[in-house]
Amino acid sequence: MHVSPGQLDAEAYGVKSSVIDMARWVQANMDASHVQEKTLQLGIELAQSRYWRIGDMYQGLGWEMLNWPLKADSIINGSDSKVALAALPAVEVNPPAPAVKASWVHKTGSTGGFGSYVAFVPEKNLGIVMLANKSYPNPVRVEAAWRILEKLQ
Repeated sequence: MHVSPGQLDAEAYGVKSSVIDMARWVQANMDASHVQEKTLQLGIELAQSRYWRIGDMYQGLGWEMLNWPLKADSIINGSDSKVALAALPAVEVNPPAPAVKASWVHKTGSTGGFGSYVAFVPEKNLGIVMLANKSYPNPVRVEAAWRILEKLQ
């Protein structure tokens, strides 16, 4: 849904943050046991639980997750808008499966000409936050993140 500037845009349009704050947020999401607030810790764990499966991808509460290790093509091609907007069969995971440390956990985002991407692998304690002043296509963002994280392993 696109929201025009108005009464709710500052509160509901998106997260306004810095790379440093986002890095702290990724760190908390990679290992919620270090989060002091128990309610937030539980929220992080529930967000990464697996509720639906579409092919090799699992859907959490906002997060998309793929089992690690994986091939670059599966994550890059899976982030294309053709895939995101396609009607794909989804299978409910019932009961929801808990978060899996050996996962590529990620989320793309863009709005008003800005683009972002966050990805992390909890098992590797490896993550990235990308914030851009331009909305690049999702596969370009995902491939850039993949290449950077690949070099850091």
